[in-house]
Amino acid sequence: MCRWLSQRFPPQFDRNYWSLALVGASSHPLILSYDDLISQPSTSVNCGVYCAAAPYDTSATVGGAWTGIALSQVLDQVDVTDDIQSVAVYSADGDIVHLPLDWLEQGLLAFTLNDAPLSPEQGYPARLFIPSLTGCSMPRWVERVEFLAEPAPEPLLAQTYAVFESLSEQVGRNERVSLTGQAYHGADGLTGVEVSVDGHDWLRIPLVSEPFQFARWTVDWLPSAGGKTSLKVRAIAENQHLQQVAFEKSLLGNHDGLHHISVEVV
Repeated sequence: MCRWLSQRFPPQFDRNYWSLALVGASSHPLILSYDDLISQPSTSVNCGVYCAAAPYDTSATVGGAWTGIALSQVLDQVDVTDDIQSVAVYSADGDIVHLPLDWLEQGLLAFTLNDAPLSPEQGYPARLFIPSLTGCSMPRWVERVEFLAEPAPEPLLAQTYAVFESLSEQVGRNERVSLTGQAYHGADGLTGVEVSVDGHDWLRIPLVSEPFQFARWTVDWLPSAGGKTSLKVRAIAENQHLQQVAFEKSLLGNHDGLHHISVEVV
C-alpha cells in the first residue's frame, strides 16, 4: 500500500490477534504477542520524527516520549548467527525496510507515545523507532523481522532543517507580522535559524534544542514595501554550518533547497 493511503487509511488491529515474528536467525522463530511486548522491561526516549518526503509539512511531524522494548533486549532472545548482517522489517501496509543489524540494535519496538498507546496513524500496535533516522526508515505496523546474511545500505539520517508555519497570503504594509516556524535538531546539531526577505541579509534567531527534537522559532517582521514578497528560512547547524542544501533541494523542490513562502504586502 502506498504511504499516502496507509497514512489516511492505516491498518486496523485487534491487539489480541497481533503478533511480531522474528525469523531467519535460527531454526525456530521468536513470536511475540502484544501482551508479551508490554510485559517486558521498557525504556523511553524523547525524540521527534519527520517524513523525509515532506519535511516542510509540520502536520506530518510528531515528537515526544516514545516507550517500548529495546531491540537489543529482543535480540538477546534470538540466536542470531555470526553471518547475519542485516534485517528486513515488514509492515502490515506492505512496506519493507532493510537495515544493517547494528542499526536495529540501537532501536526500540515502540508501543506508546507520551504514555498513551500509539494511534493507528502512529503505527499501533507497534513501530520501529531509532533515534537519528527519518520516519521512512522506521516502519509502522511492524509484523515481521527477517534476519539476512547480505548487507543493507545505510539508512537516511535525520538532518537539521528549518521551515515556516502557515502565514496569511496577504499582510498589511507597516503592520507587524509574527513569522513562526519549526526547526529540527538533526545529526549535525542546531544552534539557530536565519530568515531572509527578498534575498536580503539574513536575520539570525538563536535556538536552544535537544538532539533529534523539534524547536519552535518566531521573529517579528515589519514589511515596508508593497507587492509580492519572498521569504525563506534556513537552519544553522553546529560549527556554524548552514543547512545542507543538497539534502533539502531534493525534498523541498526549490532551486536553492530552502523553504520559501510568498506573501502579498498591501
